[in-house]
Amino acid sequence: MSEAQRLIWRELVSESVPGVLRVPDGILLEVVCGLLDQYRNGEPAAWQIQLLVKTIASLGFAPAERHRLGVKPQGKITDEFELLN
Repeated sequence: MSEAQRLIWRELVSESVPGVLRVPDGILLEVVCGLLDQYRNGEPAAWQIQLLVKTIASLGFAPAERHRLGVKPQGKITDEFELLN
């Protein structure tokens, strides 16, 4: 993986739902890192964006998946930019 993809890896692991990511998920996470790197720094094809969204959701990074995993909703956010931190 490139250095940018390693940074994305660390970002995703730090933001993941505790206890969701496991060692066998490493391959999926590696795919997500490559796709997210391309999304952020290039011009990904539509199929790559679809694959990114589907794969990242399967790792608990989508509202429906978090609900399915039993993650409790955050408290009310008063500053919409707070979501970016």
